[in-house]
Amino acid sequence: MEQCPAKKNISLSDPLQVMRQAGFQHILRLAMALSFRFIANANGGKQPWMKEDRRTLIEYISETLETGDAINVGSHERDVASSFAW
Repeated sequence: MEQCPAKKNISLSDPLQVMRQAGFQHILRLAMALSFRFIANANGGKQPWMKEDRRTLIEYISETLETGDAINVGSHERDVASSFAW
């Protein structure tokens, strides 16, 4: 896994430089993790999903986008997505 931008001494004032150095997948994973935190904060500090479920979803989305595939909500994916009750 890539190091975070701060550990690489990357200036965070240049978003394109951060994207080039840290990588899309790392930034995407960070954004999804932050999204889960925002949801928890809005839910009184409680995570509505188990840690393993959050990690599985983050892994699925980041790997799918990294390979250039579309995120499909088909038969298998629908089963995975249904475990994330909104």
